[in-house]
Amino acid sequence: MPSLIRLDSLIHEVQPLVGTLRALLSESSAPDPVLIKHCPECEFETYCRKRVTEKDDLSLLDSLSIKDRTTLNTKGIFTVTQFAYTFRPRRRPKRLASRKEKYHHALKALAIRDRKIHIVGKPELAIKGTPVYLDVEGMPDRDFYYLIGIRIPAEPSYLQYSFWADDIGDEETIWRSLLRVLERIDNPVVIHYGAYETTFLKRLARRYPDSAADSSYVSTLITRGINLLGITYSQIYFPTYFQPPQRSRPVPWVPVVAPCRVGASVPCLETTMGGSEGYLHQASIDHLQSRGL
Repeated sequence: MPSLIRLDSLIHEVQPLVGTLRALLSESSAPDPVLIKHCPECEFETYCRKRVTEKDDLSLLDSLSIKDRTTLNTKGIFTVTQFAYTFRPRRRPKRLASRKEKYHHALKALAIRDRKIHIVGKPELAIKGTPVYLDVEGMPDRDFYYLIGIRIPAEPSYLQYSFWADDIGDEETIWRSLLRVLERIDNPVVIHYGAYETTFLKRLARRYPDSAADSSYVSTLITRGINLLGITYSQIYFPTYFQPPQRSRPVPWVPVVAPCRVGASVPCLETTMGGSEGYLHQASIDHLQSRGL
């Protein structure tokens, strides 16, 4: 059934954009590139990032909003190096001691300029239990998690598990395998970097409900988990620019002449795309090559 779209409600939003495009097209030279959150999806990202790096442009600091950059530009600050000189360390008031440290954009610029790691306050990592380091890989466009990796201290070394799903049908299997391992650990504390793993736990707990006890167990894991990014974000400033994570990029598929042989010791993802020609996920190819297969 056709839907009705009222153009009069959209025209006021489009008109300023059309005016901006006309102004850009009337210029004799191309506008200077600026990095934004959608750059990882663009084929010209490498070219633009090179230009922006040569200029030392403020958009290299992904934490700065467009409004922040505009405000700095009005003050004559256009480069990361210039911005670094604006940082002034200040003593934190005692009344704010219990509050979370705010992010210092200028300190990030200073770390990059001086090529040094700067630390604010005294970051603390209190692990009350058995640390379980969790890393998950998935394919957002297919809403599918294909690899779960965990690492557990076990004197004198570590125990490491890698659960692979060859297709979507195996996702529940690797989820159950993860829960079985975690249930054997005394007081597990999941340690991860970023919100991706937290989203994974919540999503698969809803997708594969088994019992109320399991749901409660997963909720406890999430509550007691430690996000390392929450500790490092506002207190540890590394002298590096942000690089888009690989999982945010379009998933690369590489054609192969023959379908891969799926076995317990050779995990891979396979799909059929056009005729009988097989396609392997790039992560699987890297895995096979690392094993000399």
